[in-house]
Amino acid sequence: MKPESEKLVTGLLDAWARLDFDAAIALVTDSFVYQPDPAAELVKGRDAVLALWRSYLKFMKSYEYKPLFVLSSDNLVMMERTEWIGTKRGRTELPIMGIFEVSGGKLSAWRDYWDPRMAMPPASTAQS
Repeated sequence: MKPESEKLVTGLLDAWARLDFDAAIALVTDSFVYQPDPAAELVKGRDAVLALWRSYLKFMKSYEYKPLFVLSSDNLVMMERTEWIGTKRGRTELPIMGIFEVSGGKLSAWRDYWDPRMAMPPASTAQS
């Protein structure tokens, strides 16, 4: 049986898979913080995070994830996962390590660690 903290994380990511950011944001605290990648600034507060997530719909057409390894305690979940993000240009596969914090039965923080260069289209090669 999964701990409640893991159920919260999978609930959040399942809502993302439906592109239902309103359902996802219902699982977080008012003071929730989100860091989508190591170079990004921390986004603070439920409203600011929801605005950012909704902005993703401009380019994101689909989202899938597969957990590879999960380590959890009462207030912390670490999940190594593969994500597939669909856009108008195609589908990108990304290996990601995420840290999720839980407080009072809701998610209070989400920080992802991955190489953003992996989401960029490959550089074209010059012909000689």
